[in-house]
Formats: sequence, structure tokens, C-alpha cells
Amino acid sequence: AGMLLSALNQARATSKAIKCINNQKQLGASAVMYANDNQDFLPILPDIWTYWFVKLYDYNNSPGIVLCPSSTKPYVNNTASTFEWKVSIGANSNLLPIEGTGVKKLSQMKHPSQTMLFADVINIIDDTSDQWVNAPPYAALYNTLNPLHNGFWNNTFADGHADKRGRNNIGPSN
Repeated sequence: AGMLLSALNQARATSKAIKCINNQKQLGASAVMYANDNQDFLPILPDIWTYWFVKLYDYNNSPGIVLCPSSTKPYVNNTASTFEWKVSIGANSNLLPIEGTGVKKLSQMKHPSQTMLFADVINIIDDTSDQWVNAPPYAALYNTLNPLHNGFWNNTFADGHADKRGRNNIGPSN
């Protein structure tokens, strides 16, 4: 019975990791479609109270895609729109900037297939998820990549593809 339970738990974990990476692929596709409709720009936020996931909602119609099913403590936002957003996938704030700060077109990125756009993230102060992550070498003070999937985290890259990564293969920064 113990071996069967272990196998069942492993199958559940694998299923959650697959759902997470599918969510991130949808986020990547949403971001690329947004850029195609907005002169090659990713969402530019007018202020810190405008949420990137709300800007992408029109391209996916699914508030659930910003939540990894393996996350036990998502960031909950009731003010972003009519939905209760549960967020555990963070955006690279170097690529989704506040208006007037470091705005960059997708076509200006040197390595879009290696530049992290979204990732599983956790706030190390209160052990909850957050909506932002800064890719190294600009690591945010409190947020870090969250290895929810057997020591790995899922990422979406600026070209729209998604895969899993570990500490030894983060990739270059743009």
C-alpha cells in the first residue's frame, strides 16, 4: 500500500507540473499576442497598481493561468478586476516595466529564447507567492524562483516558449 501511495503522489506531482508548464505556455502566447497588437511592446504598466496579468487577460480569458497548481500559498489579489486572482507565477519586472522605465521591444532583445519572462516565484519573507520576479543578476530583495517541481521551477521565455529550469541553467539576462 505504501508503494502504491508513493506512486500515486508522484503521478499527482507530475500532473501538477504539466498543468503549470501549460499555464506558462499560455502566458507566453498571451504576451507575444499582446506585443503583436502593441507595436512589439510587452505590457507597459502605468503605475505599480496595474497588474500585468490583467493586461494579458484579454488574450487568454483565464484568470487561473497565473497560478501553479503546486503552489500552496498563492498571492491573492481581489482588487485587480472582478476576479479573485490567485497568483504564483511572477513576471520579470525588468521586462514588464512601469511606464517610462526601461521599456524594450521584443525585437530589441538579444536572447529572447533565453530571457525569462515569467516563472514560479516565492516571497522569502512571508513564504507566499508574488506577482514579480527579477531574473539574475538583478535578483529582487524578497522574491526568488520557487523550485516547486522536484527541485525545478517552470519558466516562460520572451519568445513565448516554456520549460523547466534549475539553479544551474537560468540563462542570460537581457
